[in-house]
Amino acid sequence: KYLRDLPRFASSSGAFAVTLFLLMPSAVFSDFEPRVADLCTRFRIPLLTIDAHRRFYLRACPRPLLNSPAVWRDYLGMRTALVLMHRRGDLDIALSLFPLRTRSREAMCILPPLLRTAALSITPTPGDHLLIYHNSGGEREDIYAQCQGIPTRVYGYANQSGGDETVGTVVFRKASSEGFLKDLASCRAYASRAGFESVAEAMLLGKPCQLVPQHRQYEQRMNALHAARLGAVVTDRFDYAAAYHNNQRTLLDRSWLSSAHERFRELVRELPERSELRLP
Repeated sequence: KYLRDLPRFASSSGAFAVTLFLLMPSAVFSDFEPRVADLCTRFRIPLLTIDAHRRFYLRACPRPLLNSPAVWRDYLGMRTALVLMHRRGDLDIALSLFPLRTRSREAMCILPPLLRTAALSITPTPGDHLLIYHNSGGEREDIYAQCQGIPTRVYGYANQSGGDETVGTVVFRKASSEGFLKDLASCRAYASRAGFESVAEAMLLGKPCQLVPQHRQYEQRMNALHAARLGAVVTDRFDYAAAYHNNQRTLLDRSWLSSAHERFRELVRELPERSELRLP
């Protein structure tokens, strides 16, 4: 897929370079985007890179065992993508669910998930519904079949009218950041793929989590491994009845999380100085 997209990628780079040159921002924040890093180096614009992928570079980061052809395939796919696409910034930040040690040669800062203020301030309550979030498709019929008789709210399957749809005991919700957070804070348990931010929010609120890593996504395998260390249940396929009755609470360190935003601001203030150190 990436190879097929290369001509379009190349044709858009020129316009992107002109735009960045005309704007000449004081700094750029970026994630998994090599064009930005290359152009920032060319125009000498301070660059801060931030994403969860960068944990992969750290020796102290726990990783899934390479114990099957499928895991090896996912591992090599992610490693290839990192080699081809990742660029160093003036400041590189890796997000993690728990503190990780770094070595001086690794030159990377570790931060907790930068969760939205609403998630940090909301109070969790005990509820009676299972909350499901999917963004990969193909699960709607399985959810319907498994969840009849279980109070269930599902995000990720908006119907054509864009509104909520109730099928038996299952409510398919329209996309809503605020609605999702309220349903998450009041749910009995949470089931989803092994993404990063939504899982971190569920664990922050102490909700029992059942996670199924996305097929061919090594990062999600790694997310699931880290979440399992903090109490999440990781399985190969969804069992929504088991997820609903799961009482295994998650324990994300709130003191670790509470330092994230202030530490991020401190690092941003350091960015111009770090950029000067990297100039030839």
